[in-house]
Amino acid sequence: MQKGKHIVHTPVAGETSNYRRTGFPLAGLGADGSSKGQKHNTAEQASNVLPHLDGAPAPATRSWANVAKAAMKGYSLSFFDPGPVGENEVYCSDEDLDAADPIWHECLVGYLVGKKLPFKLVETALKHLWGQYLLEVKANDQGFFFFHISDPDFRRKVIEGGPLTVARVPLILQQWHPMLELKKGDHSSIPVWIRLKNLPYGLWSATGISKVASVVGRPLYVDQRTENLKMISYARVCVELAAAKTFCDAITVHLNEETRLVEVEYE
Repeated sequence: MQKGKHIVHTPVAGETSNYRRTGFPLAGLGADGSSKGQKHNTAEQASNVLPHLDGAPAPATRSWANVAKAAMKGYSLSFFDPGPVGENEVYCSDEDLDAADPIWHECLVGYLVGKKLPFKLVETALKHLWGQYLLEVKANDQGFFFFHISDPDFRRKVIEGGPLTVARVPLILQQWHPMLELKKGDHSSIPVWIRLKNLPYGLWSATGISKVASVVGRPLYVDQRTENLKMISYARVCVELAAAKTFCDAITVHLNEETRLVEVEYE
C-alpha cells in the first residue's frame, strides 16, 4: 500500500447486484465508487439496508404493546369494585339488564332437535322462508341460533305460527328476553305442521284426516282453513312426532280395494 493514494474498492458480482437492487450505496462508498462528499450510513440506514442484501425481509418486532395497539377497539369499559377479594361474586340489577344491546330484544332464539345441521344450510333456509324480515343469523358453539328480526309483528307471527322444520329437522323457537337461559329441553316428541297433498275428499273430515295423519305421528288439530275448506289443495295438520322417528314422504291409503298415494310435506 502506498501513502497518498486512494484505494478504490471494486464490487464483486454479488455486491454489484445488491447495490443495483437496493438503490443504496455500499457502506462507505458513493454511487461512483468513491467516498468523497458522501455521508456515512447511520445505524438506522444500515438496519433498513442490510436485511435486503441477502434477499430476506426485516423481521417484525412483536410485543404485547404492539398487539394491543393493532387490535381494533370497541366501546370503553369501566371498573366496578367487585367487593371483598376471594368471594368471586358479582351482583347485577335490572338496570344492568336494561343496558343490554337492543339487537338482542329483536332476536328469536332457536335450536334444532335430534340432529345438527350446517350453519349455512339453516341460514339459507330461513332467509328463503322469512325473506327480508330476517336481517342476520348468529350462532354459538352450543347449537343455539339467533335470528335478528326487527319487525315485532313478524316475530310474533313466527312464534304463533307453530313449529318449523329445517331439512326435516324440528326447530324450536322462542322470543329472546334478558333472563332467557340457553338450555335445550328433553324432547322425546315435538309438534310439527305437515301438509297432506292429494288427500281424497271423501276423507276430508276429522276422522279421515286423523287416520291418515296417524301414519306420520299423533294428530293434534288442523288449521282453520282446512276445517272451513278455504284451502283444498292440501290438508294442513299439526302432528306430534317422535324426535327419533324417520319422517315419511308419502302414505299409501287403501280405500275400497283401491290405493291412493298421499304426499306428505313438512313445513
